Parts: sequence; structure tokens; C-alpha cells
Amino acid sequence: HIYTEGYNAYGEFTELEQDRTVAFTWDGDGEPPTLIQVSIEEQDKGTGVTFQVTVLDAKQDREGFVDFLERTWGRALDNLKAVLEVESET
Repeated sequence: HIYTEGYNAYGEFTELEQDRTVAFTWDGDGEPPTLIQVSIEEQDKGTGVTFQVTVLDAKQDREGFVDFLERTWGRALDNLKAVLEVESET
């Protein structure tokens, strides 16, 4: 469980392959239950990351939730990329 500022989420790891894949369920306040899979792959000039989200509740508004994910995770991944680029320059 994660508790910060009144928000909580829980889940469990469903797959873990070192340097390749991590998958886990995610059930957060006000969000539909999802399965999240992150795959990592070496590429010519760095590392490729594929992020896949599967909504587990067929009754949920998937389109609205996908829009939310693209906004929030897009910003978070852009920030991670910027931090890693700065770190690699030092």
C-alpha cells in the first residue's frame, strides 16, 4: 500500500524479469483496476521502454481513463528522461 496525502493504491507484482519486464496490478482511489506492464529493451543509442496499461474493469470509461494516463504518465516519463539525460552528462 502507498499512503500519501489521502491517496492510496495497492496491487501486486504479476511478472518480474530482470532487465526486461515488470508487470503489476494497480488499484488506486477513483481509478479503475489496471494491469501495468513495463518492458525494457536495449536499442542502438540507448534503451527503449514500452508502457502498456490494460483496464481490468470492462464497465469503466476507458477512453477518459486513457486520456488521463497519457497526460499524467506522459509528463512523468518526460521528466524521467530529462533527469536521466542530465545525469548521463555529469
